[in-house]
Amino acid sequence: MKVLVITGSPHKKGTSALLAEKFIEGATKTVIDRYHGIDDLIRNTPKKVLSIITAAYPEDWVFDGVKAVIKTTTRYLGWKDCGEIRI
Repeated sequence: MKVLVITGSPHKKGTSALLAEKFIEGATKTVIDRYHGIDDLIRNTPKKVLSIITAAYPEDWVFDGVKAVIKTTTRYLGWKDCGEIRI
């Protein structure tokens, strides 16, 4: 299984980065940096997306933007949305 992990935190050694690294270690240690340029090759292939989203803010709406991007990208690629984990 190949895993795409996208991190957006400015804290390179913060808790979100640590969570992402541990997830990568436990899943396949394979990270695709980006798909632009190869999206025609990977669209509608049998892939699954599980989102792990972190934020240091107590309101759920703070996740709305990133959830919309993930949902749109997953739909565009024709992949299966397996849900989300919010931390």
